[in-house]
Amino acid sequence: AAYAFINCTLMAMYFCAADEEFRARLPAAAAAAANADAVAALLAAGAAPTAVDSNARAPLHRCAAAPGGAQCARLLLEASAPIAMRDRAEQSALHFCARSGDAETMKVLAAAGARRGCLDWLDRWGRTPLTWTVLRADAPGAAARDVAAALLERGASPTPVVLKVSVQNRRTTLPPEGPLALATRRFPPDGGLLGGLLRDAAARV
Repeated sequence: AAYAFINCTLMAMYFCAADEEFRARLPAAAAAAANADAVAALLAAGAAPTAVDSNARAPLHRCAAAPGGAQCARLLLEASAPIAMRDRAEQSALHFCARSGDAETMKVLAAAGARRGCLDWLDRWGRTPLTWTVLRADAPGAAARDVAAALLERGASPTPVVLKVSVQNRRTTLPPEGPLALATRRFPPDGGLLGGLLRDAAARV
């Protein structure tokens, strides 16, 4: 009942608002709440899946950062939301999902990312989505492993090209390291479950 009320409110706001900028923000709000019904309704009403905020973040970024955002991601991608859209920090929805740690959403996004060839894109800090998965892992356990596995199964590299040290040092205090090196450093001596998964993937390359 609460969701139905929220959905009706969003649709009323969309059709009644005179401010186009305000209307453009509504899909992102629905996506951030992982509200697939509202996202579907707004898209059906003509809302643009590519509208971005002041940080160049689109609805796909928002649902990627939300727990349970897989269905919203499917809807947005089916509506031609580009998986390659990046925000001002050069992060795609894949980066956002890696940081949030939702494996089901990552499966959806990684499939689209593989088709576009952006699984190993670096953000402004020189990190790929897989690197962020390792960086945000609270422990080298199953949750982070499932997100990493979704990326690796679609072709993400466990040892991607990293930024030059001189460039990296201007952007972050962290060293330029890929997912495997980072997992080993964060979870010694071998990176735990993440380290094993990444080493197996590296051996198959």
